[in-house]
Amino acid sequence: MKKLLILCLCLLCLCGCDNNKKYEEITEKEIETLLDEELYVLWNKDKIEDITNNERLTIAIKKYAKNNNLDYYDLSEVKKNDVEDAFKTTTIGSLNLKHENVKGSFKISTCNHDMWIYNTGKELYTSSMEGHGICASKEVYRKLISLKEEKGKYVAVYKFIFDYGCEDPGPTPLYGSYEDAINGKNKLGEINNALYSTEEEFKKIAAQKYEDIKGSLMTYTYIFEKIDGKITLIDFNRK
Repeated sequence: MKKLLILCLCLLCLCGCDNNKKYEEITEKEIETLLDEELYVLWNKDKIEDITNNERLTIAIKKYAKNNNLDYYDLSEVKKNDVEDAFKTTTIGSLNLKHENVKGSFKISTCNHDMWIYNTGKELYTSSMEGHGICASKEVYRKLISLKEEKGKYVAVYKFIFDYGCEDPGPTPLYGSYEDAINGKNKLGEINNALYSTEEEFKKIAAQKYEDIKGSLMTYTYIFEKIDGKITLIDFNRK
């Protein structure tokens, strides 16, 4: 009987702690910023844990620069502890970090060279940046399908259009998944570069194309919560 009473009291405490959480509102603008700055790493992932260590470290160093009002490309070195602390402030900061050299990248397309060299003895990352072009796949258009609040958590559903290119001036091919774009398979259409001269004009054309191909696009679902001003991605899937 005594053990049962203790168990009941423990359960009540746990419930009480959860009820005391003060969930805060998350705006569409906040989510859009996170998609641009951090969550692009999920373009080719099925779950949060699939994010590579290279991607985690890249996001961490970029977040360190942002948190300290620094230009990422002007950084010459970053301490190990600063990388870890900055990563904890990201939406995916609960993941583990392994300290190692960091490959250069454009979004999630990596280069052959290391952008950051990690010195184990000094516990220090040193910049080794090289400027050059890279063939890559990237998002060219995204559409928010729905954003709703459920018991303090925010569920955001998106669809994306991807392209693939280098630095050639040819038309922009359109694909329904990151993998199709990288592999050049199942192209859903293209945008003639002669039809636009500004980013705004391009987005208008892409929005029109979206309506024609939306049924062939993958669906990305993000679940967030915000407590004490910090937004955390607590679940994710695509299908």
